[in-house]
Amino acid sequence: MPFDAKTINAAIDAARLKTTAYFYPEIGSTNTEALRLAGEGAAAWTAVVADCQTAGRGRAGRAWRTPPGQSIALSVILRPEIDPADLPRLTMLGAVSTMRALRRWVAKAELGLKWPNDVLLQRRKVAGILPEARFWGDRVDAVVLGVGLNVSTDFGDAPDLAQSAISLVQATQGQPFSRVEVLVELLLRLEQDYPRLSSRLLFREWQDALVTLGRPVTVTTPAGEVHGFAESVDAHGALWVRADDGARRRFVAGDVTLREKTS
Repeated sequence: MPFDAKTINAAIDAARLKTTAYFYPEIGSTNTEALRLAGEGAAAWTAVVADCQTAGRGRAGRAWRTPPGQSIALSVILRPEIDPADLPRLTMLGAVSTMRALRRWVAKAELGLKWPNDVLLQRRKVAGILPEARFWGDRVDAVVLGVGLNVSTDFGDAPDLAQSAISLVQATQGQPFSRVEVLVELLLRLEQDYPRLSSRLLFREWQDALVTLGRPVTVTTPAGEVHGFAESVDAHGALWVRADDGARRRFVAGDVTLREKTS
Protein backbone atom coordinates (compact mmCIF):
# COMPACT_ATOMS: atom_id res chain seq x y z
CA MET A 1 0.00 0.00 0.00
CA PRO A 2 1.53 3.36 -0.99
CA PHE A 3 2.43 5.75 1.80
CA ASP A 4 1.24 8.99 0.21
CA ALA A 5 -1.31 11.75 0.73
CA LYS A 6 -4.10 10.13 -1.30
CA THR A 7 -3.83 6.72 0.38
CA ILE A 8 -3.43 8.12 3.89
CA ASN A 9 -6.41 10.47 3.67
CA ALA A 10 -8.58 7.81 2.03
CA ALA A 11 -7.81 5.46 4.92
CA ILE A 12 -8.52 8.23 7.46
CA ASP A 13 -11.88 8.92 5.77
CA ALA A 14 -12.74 5.21 5.70
CA ALA A 15 -12.08 5.02 9.45
CA ARG A 16 -14.31 8.11 9.97
CA LEU A 17 -11.65 9.96 11.91
CA LYS A 18 -11.57 13.68 12.64
CA THR A 19 -8.04 14.01 11.32
CA THR A 20 -7.03 15.85 8.17
CA ALA A 21 -3.47 14.95 7.17
CA TYR A 22 -0.84 16.94 5.31
CA PHE A 23 1.70 14.55 3.83
CA TYR A 24 5.32 15.32 2.94
CA PRO A 25 7.65 12.85 1.20
CA GLU A 26 10.49 14.65 2.99
CA ILE A 27 10.47 17.37 5.62
CA GLY A 28 12.78 18.85 8.21
CA SER A 29 10.52 18.19 11.21
CA THR A 30 6.82 17.37 11.35
CA ASN A 31 6.56 19.13 14.71
CA THR A 32 8.02 22.32 13.28
CA GLU A 33 5.57 22.29 10.38
CA ALA A 34 2.62 21.51 12.66
CA LEU A 35 3.58 24.38 14.98
CA ARG A 36 3.65 26.69 11.94
CA LEU A 37 0.20 25.51 10.85
CA ALA A 38 -1.13 25.91 14.40
CA GLY A 39 0.14 29.48 14.41
CA GLU A 40 -1.79 30.11 11.20
CA GLY A 41 -5.01 28.88 12.84
CA ALA A 42 -5.14 25.25 11.72
CA ALA A 43 -7.92 23.33 13.46
CA ALA A 44 -7.51 20.65 16.08
CA TRP A 45 -6.80 17.20 14.56
CA THR A 46 -4.82 18.66 11.70
CA ALA A 47 -1.90 16.27 11.28
CA VAL A 48 1.47 16.44 9.56
CA VAL A 49 2.83 13.11 8.32
CA ALA A 50 6.18 12.53 6.62
CA ASP A 51 7.88 9.62 4.94
CA CYS A 52 11.28 11.00 5.90
CA GLN A 53 12.52 13.67 8.31
CA THR A 54 15.88 15.32 7.78
CA ALA A 55 15.83 17.29 11.04
CA GLY A 56 13.50 15.26 13.22
CA ARG A 57 14.03 15.85 16.91
CA GLY A 58 13.32 14.08 20.13
CA ARG A 59 13.26 15.39 23.66
CA ALA A 60 15.89 17.99 24.61
CA GLY A 61 16.57 18.75 20.95
CA ARG A 62 18.10 15.37 20.14
CA ALA A 63 17.93 14.03 16.61
CA TRP A 64 15.18 11.48 15.87
CA ARG A 65 16.05 8.95 13.18
CA THR A 66 13.40 8.85 10.42
CA PRO A 67 14.79 7.18 7.30
CA PRO A 68 12.56 7.00 4.20
CA GLY A 69 10.19 4.07 3.87
CA GLN A 70 10.69 2.70 7.39
CA SER A 71 9.02 4.82 10.06
CA ILE A 72 6.02 6.91 10.98
CA ALA A 73 6.66 10.58 11.70
CA LEU A 74 3.41 12.12 12.92
CA SER A 75 2.53 15.45 14.53
CA VAL A 76 -1.07 16.21 15.50
CA ILE A 77 -2.39 19.66 16.40
CA LEU A 78 -4.55 19.66 19.52
CA ARG A 79 -6.21 22.60 21.21
CA PRO A 80 -6.89 21.48 24.78
CA GLU A 81 -8.11 23.78 27.50
CA ILE A 82 -5.32 22.91 29.88
CA ASP A 83 -3.21 24.53 32.56
CA PRO A 84 0.45 24.82 31.51
CA ALA A 85 1.40 22.77 34.58
CA ASP A 86 -0.60 19.87 33.15
CA LEU A 87 1.13 19.79 29.75
CA PRO A 88 2.93 16.51 30.65
CA ARG A 89 -0.50 14.90 30.31
CA LEU A 90 -0.02 15.16 26.55
CA THR A 91 3.03 12.91 26.89
CA MET A 92 0.88 10.48 28.88
CA LEU A 93 -1.79 10.59 26.16
CA GLY A 94 0.68 9.98 23.35
CA ALA A 95 2.41 7.14 25.18
CA VAL A 96 -0.75 5.34 26.27
CA SER A 97 -2.41 5.70 22.86
CA THR A 98 0.68 4.42 21.09
CA MET A 99 0.80 1.38 23.36
CA ARG A 100 -2.90 0.70 22.81
CA ALA A 101 -2.39 0.92 19.04
CA LEU A 102 0.56 -1.49 19.11
CA ARG A 103 -1.45 -4.07 21.05
CA ARG A 104 -3.18 -4.85 17.78
CA TRP A 105 0.04 -6.58 16.68
CA VAL A 106 2.04 -7.40 19.82
CA ALA A 107 1.19 -8.73 23.27
CA LYS A 108 0.44 -6.26 26.05
CA ALA A 109 3.15 -7.87 28.19
CA GLU A 110 5.80 -6.92 25.60
CA LEU A 111 5.04 -3.20 25.94
CA GLY A 112 6.06 -0.67 28.55
CA LEU A 113 7.03 2.95 29.10
CA LYS A 114 10.30 4.51 30.21
CA TRP A 115 9.94 7.88 31.89
CA PRO A 116 9.50 10.46 30.56
CA ASN A 117 8.60 9.79 26.91
CA ASP A 118 9.78 6.43 25.52
CA VAL A 119 7.48 3.61 24.41
CA LEU A 120 9.24 0.27 24.83
CA LEU A 121 8.72 -3.00 23.01
CA GLN A 122 10.61 -5.98 24.40
CA ARG A 123 12.45 -3.48 26.64
CA ARG A 124 13.77 -1.50 23.68
CA LYS A 125 12.55 1.83 22.31
CA VAL A 126 10.00 1.53 19.53
CA ALA A 127 8.51 5.02 19.73
CA GLY A 128 9.09 8.45 21.22
CA ILE A 129 6.58 11.11 22.22
CA LEU A 130 7.27 14.85 21.92
CA PRO A 131 4.57 17.42 22.75
CA GLU A 132 5.34 21.06 22.07
CA ALA A 133 3.06 23.93 23.06
CA ARG A 134 2.21 27.32 21.57
CA PHE A 135 1.17 29.99 24.03
CA TRP A 136 -1.06 33.04 23.79
CA GLY A 137 0.15 35.10 26.69
CA ASP A 138 0.09 32.72 29.65
CA ARG A 139 -2.59 30.51 28.04
CA VAL A 140 -1.96 27.34 26.05
CA ASP A 141 -3.12 28.10 22.51
CA ALA A 142 -2.25 24.75 20.92
CA VAL A 143 -0.20 21.64 21.52
CA VAL A 144 1.53 19.70 18.78
CA LEU A 145 1.78 16.05 19.79
CA GLY A 146 4.64 14.39 17.96
CA VAL A 147 5.00 10.63 17.66
CA GLY A 148 7.92 8.86 16.02
CA LEU A 149 7.38 5.12 15.54
CA ASN A 150 9.80 2.53 14.19
CA VAL A 151 7.88 0.26 11.82
CA SER A 152 10.61 -1.44 9.79
CA THR A 153 13.58 0.72 10.75
CA ASP A 154 16.93 -0.90 10.04
CA PHE A 155 19.55 -0.05 12.67
CA GLY A 156 22.32 -1.92 10.86
CA ASP A 157 24.17 1.30 10.08
CA ALA A 158 23.60 2.69 13.59
CA PRO A 159 25.24 0.24 16.01
CA ASP A 160 24.80 2.74 18.85
CA LEU A 161 21.02 2.30 18.48
CA ALA A 162 20.86 -1.40 17.65
CA GLN A 163 20.95 -2.47 21.31
CA SER A 164 18.49 0.12 22.62
CA ALA A 165 15.96 0.50 19.77
CA ILE A 166 13.64 -1.90 17.96
CA SER A 167 11.07 -1.87 15.16
CA LEU A 168 7.74 -3.63 14.80
CA VAL A 169 9.19 -5.80 12.05
CA GLN A 170 12.10 -6.89 14.27
CA ALA A 171 9.81 -7.66 17.20
CA THR A 172 7.52 -9.82 15.07
CA GLN A 173 10.30 -11.76 13.28
CA GLY A 174 9.86 -10.07 9.94
CA GLN A 175 6.08 -9.73 9.76
CA PRO A 176 5.25 -7.13 7.07
CA PHE A 177 3.38 -4.01 8.11
CA SER A 178 1.42 -1.37 6.22
CA ARG A 179 2.50 2.00 7.57
CA VAL A 180 -0.87 3.43 6.53
CA GLU A 181 -2.66 0.83 8.64
CA VAL A 182 -0.39 1.48 11.64
CA LEU A 183 -0.83 5.25 11.26
CA VAL A 184 -4.63 5.01 11.15
CA GLU A 185 -4.67 2.73 14.20
CA LEU A 186 -2.54 5.26 16.08
CA LEU A 187 -4.80 8.16 15.10
CA LEU A 188 -7.86 6.13 16.09
CA ARG A 189 -6.45 5.46 19.56
CA LEU A 190 -5.48 9.10 20.01
CA GLU A 191 -9.00 10.23 19.15
CA GLN A 192 -10.54 7.62 21.48
CA ASP A 193 -8.22 8.47 24.37
CA TYR A 194 -8.26 12.26 24.06
CA PRO A 195 -11.45 12.72 26.14
CA ARG A 196 -9.55 11.05 29.00
CA LEU A 197 -6.77 13.67 28.91
CA SER A 198 -7.54 15.01 32.40
CA SER A 199 -8.80 11.77 33.88
CA ARG A 200 -7.33 9.70 36.67
CA LEU A 201 -7.74 6.63 34.45
CA LEU A 202 -5.24 7.92 31.89
CA PHE A 203 -2.74 8.69 34.64
CA ARG A 204 -3.11 5.24 36.15
CA GLU A 205 -2.65 3.46 32.82
CA TRP A 206 0.48 5.51 32.15
CA GLN A 207 1.80 4.95 35.67
CA ASP A 208 1.14 1.21 35.61
CA ALA A 209 3.10 0.84 32.35
CA LEU A 210 6.23 2.61 33.61
CA VAL A 211 9.13 0.17 33.82
CA THR A 212 11.13 2.96 35.49
CA LEU A 213 9.37 2.64 38.82
CA GLY A 214 10.78 0.34 41.46
CA ARG A 215 14.22 0.41 39.79
CA PRO A 216 17.62 1.84 40.64
CA VAL A 217 18.17 4.74 38.23
CA THR A 218 20.56 7.47 37.26
CA VAL A 219 18.86 10.76 36.36
CA THR A 220 21.01 13.11 34.29
CA THR A 221 20.09 16.80 34.23
CA PRO A 222 22.00 19.97 33.30
CA ALA A 223 22.91 20.22 37.02
CA GLY A 224 24.53 16.78 37.04
CA GLU A 225 23.70 13.16 37.81
CA VAL A 226 21.58 11.81 40.64
CA HIS A 227 21.76 8.13 41.54
CA GLY A 228 18.89 6.60 43.44
CA PHE A 229 15.69 4.58 43.40
CA ALA A 230 12.65 5.57 41.31
CA GLU A 231 9.81 5.54 43.82
CA SER A 232 6.78 7.14 42.17
CA VAL A 233 5.32 9.66 39.74
CA ASP A 234 2.81 12.38 40.49
CA ALA A 235 -0.25 13.62 38.62
CA HIS A 236 1.84 16.28 36.87
CA GLY A 237 4.10 13.61 35.39
CA ALA A 238 7.11 14.28 37.61
CA LEU A 239 9.38 11.46 38.75
CA TRP A 240 10.21 11.08 42.46
CA VAL A 241 13.57 9.50 43.23
CA ARG A 242 14.99 8.48 46.58
CA ALA A 243 18.60 9.55 46.06
CA ASP A 244 21.49 7.53 47.41
CA ASP A 245 22.09 10.28 49.97
CA GLY A 246 18.59 9.66 51.37
CA ALA A 247 16.96 12.81 49.97
CA ARG A 248 13.71 12.48 48.03
CA ARG A 249 13.99 14.47 44.80
CA ARG A 250 11.44 15.48 42.17
CA PHE A 251 12.30 15.61 38.46
CA VAL A 252 10.13 17.15 35.75
CA ALA A 253 12.73 16.46 33.05
CA GLY A 254 15.95 14.55 32.64
CA ASP A 255 17.50 11.47 31.09
CA VAL A 256 16.89 8.29 33.03
CA THR A 257 19.19 5.29 32.82
CA LEU A 258 17.90 2.10 34.37
CA ARG A 259 20.49 0.32 36.50
CA GLU A 260 20.64 -3.31 37.49
CA LYS A 261 18.89 -4.17 40.73
CA THR A 262 21.21 -5.03 43.56
CA SER A 263 20.49 -7.57 46.24
